[in-house]
Amino acid sequence: GEINRQVPNLVNASSVSNLGADMLLDFCAIQVNGMKAGDKRICINLTFKDCGEKAMLLLNNGALNHRMVDASALLSLQVTRNDFARLILKEVRPEELIDTGKMKITGDLNELKVLLSLLDSFDPMFNIIEP
Repeated sequence: GEINRQVPNLVNASSVSNLGADMLLDFCAIQVNGMKAGDKRICINLTFKDCGEKAMLLLNNGALNHRMVDASALLSLQVTRNDFARLILKEVRPEELIDTGKMKITGDLNELKVLLSLLDSFDPMFNIIEP
């Protein structure tokens, strides 16, 4: 007979935030819907408060890239990796983190809102080969 095994969803803020900063930003990048992001340009400075790492997120030509440097940007964020993971997984809204003091911003919050609107959710248990 056929065995039906339930696989728990391992894609949550707790597991994702345990990735290093570089891999966490890669995880964010693979969720960008390139078609929706096509003509948008966003630049965000990001400081992870828990590990002190800094990065610059650049959305251009439908792709999100990052560099582990500070650059000139319209928005700067200070947030923990866990809260950033919660943002990109859409478990929390930016305003909630700001209101509770968990995220500090300098600049135009709309830059982050646009970026978050371009992220797709996907099933991590997709079939690699269809039967």
